[in-house]
Amino acid sequence: MYSSCHIHISYIPTNNNDGNISIIPTKNTDGTIIIILTNNTDGTISIIATNNTDGTISIIATNNTDGTIHIIATNNTDGTIRIIANNNTDGTIRIIATNNTDGTIRIIATNNTDGTISIIPTNSTDGTISAISGNNTDGTIRAIGGNYSDGTISIISTNSTDGTISIIATNNTYGTISILAANNTKGTISIIATNNTEGTINIIATNNTDGTISIIPTNNSDGTINIIPTKNTDGTVSIIPTNNTDGTVSIIPTNNTDGTLSIIPTNNTDDTISIISTNNTDGTINIIPTN
Repeated sequence: MYSSCHIHISYIPTNNNDGNISIIPTKNTDGTIIIILTNNTDGTISIIATNNTDGTISIIATNNTDGTIHIIATNNTDGTIRIIANNNTDGTIRIIATNNTDGTIRIIATNNTDGTISIIPTNSTDGTISAISGNNTDGTIRAIGGNYSDGTISIISTNSTDGTISIIATNNTYGTISILAANNTKGTISIIATNNTEGTINIIATNNTDGTISIIPTNNSDGTINIIPTKNTDGTVSIIPTNNTDGTVSIIPTNNTDGTLSIIPTNNTDDTISIISTNNTDGTINIIPTN
């Protein structure tokens, strides 16, 4: 147990096999906590911080095979929390932050194979949450936000093959939610927002091949929802809003080949719904409003 302010903790193990590594600081003020691990096989690495104020918490793992990496922060104020994993194979990486105020949370994974990457913040106010994945093969990347005010949530995936990318935001107020996927092959990309008030939700996919892209907002008030695919080949792109009030919903594809584009709103009040297609070859475009 560590309970000091201005702490500087560094732990650099080479091989962690079936072992448990834990750092539990009570107050981390202007301090630095770093775990640099080369091979984590069937091991568990945990940093559990209660108050992280202007501090830096980092886990840098080169090979994470069947391992578990956790950062659990209760109060993250103006702090930085990072997990940088080079090869994540069948592993689990999680950041669970309760109060993220003006803080930065990042997971940067180079190769995510059959692994799970999760960022679960409860209250994120003016904070930045990013998951940056190089190669996501049969993996799962999730950002689950409870209350999200004036913050930014981003998932940037280069190659997502048979993978799942999800952002589930409960209250998105004046915030920005973005998924930027370069190559989405047989993958699933989803943004599920319960209350989107004057917020922005974007999915920008470069190549969507046999993939599924969905945005499902419950209440969209004065918000903007965009799906912008460059090449949609045999893919499915859907926006399904329940209550869309004074909001803007757009699907803007460049090349839609054998693909399906759908906007299905339930209650559409004083808003704008657009599908702007450049090249539509053997594709299907649907706008189905209920009310």
